[in-house]
Amino acid sequence: YEIVNTGDEEGTQDVVFSVDGSPETTDAAVTLAGGETTTGSFTYQASSDDTPEITAEVSTDDDSAQEVIAVNEPANFQINDITSSDSVVVGQQLTFDVELENAGDLSAGRDLTLSRDGDTVQTKLVGLRSGETDTIPLTYVPTDADLGVQESRDLTFTVDTEDATQQVSVTIEAAEANFKITETTSIPDEARSGDEIATTVTIENTGSAAAEQTVSLLRDSSFSGVEETMVDSESIDLDTDEVAELTLTDIPSVNREGETLSYTVDTAADDTEVGSVELLESAEFTVNLLSQSDTVTAGD
Repeated sequence: YEIVNTGDEEGTQDVVFSVDGSPETTDAAVTLAGGETTTGSFTYQASSDDTPEITAEVSTDDDSAQEVIAVNEPANFQINDITSSDSVVVGQQLTFDVELENAGDLSAGRDLTLSRDGDTVQTKLVGLRSGETDTIPLTYVPTDADLGVQESRDLTFTVDTEDATQQVSVTIEAAEANFKITETTSIPDEARSGDEIATTVTIENTGSAAAEQTVSLLRDSSFSGVEETMVDSESIDLDTDEVAELTLTDIPSVNREGETLSYTVDTAADDTEVGSVELLESAEFTVNLLSQSDTVTAGD
């Protein structure tokens, strides 16, 4: 500020600094000779309560001067929404889509942080202009260490913008394989004892973990007292979403004519009946002599 004594005599007055009509500070007992000028300054720390503007005033007993000063809201990164899965398995990427808005009047950058149970797992620098909104993905891949000895566990994730925080709870589950039978070829309706009976099976691991499992061909009989029997099996190793094709066979023993055999393909998670076959009487060649000589001479 600048104060001028426009009179001819020396005088002493207080110079008062006010904001919105409220005195903030005073330069007391400023003495000026007639025609003398002095300068000075006042400082004021604006806060968010002062938005959108303040009226600053410097006054003496004889005069005052005012100035309206705009007060901008500082950058303020607010979290409008967080979208994520309710549960994932170990090894599956978990994504948090964080919708941010800069509710302040100034452009700025902020560190967007994702924490798991208090430990920071990812940080991204995000810049937004005043009023701008953007959706930022944050990711985390759970490990076996997140579960410990448990089959499932709720983890608390915190998203922090430096201006705001929000928490999300997600259930982490152990990864499991799931060998699904997607296709089989039918077996014949009829066969003979001793014939080979075969079916081709397509298996897909629709689970969330790689594994090795046994695929079995089970045979059941229409005869009472005959228990279901595993007649063939094959061990296969599949990654997640991997598909394999295999052929399983059975050769029923002889002398089982008239028996109906039912076949089922079985995995740990699925089973599919592939059909029934009726065993027919085996081929038997009978020889009958139609005519012969009663006697013959050597050489004939």
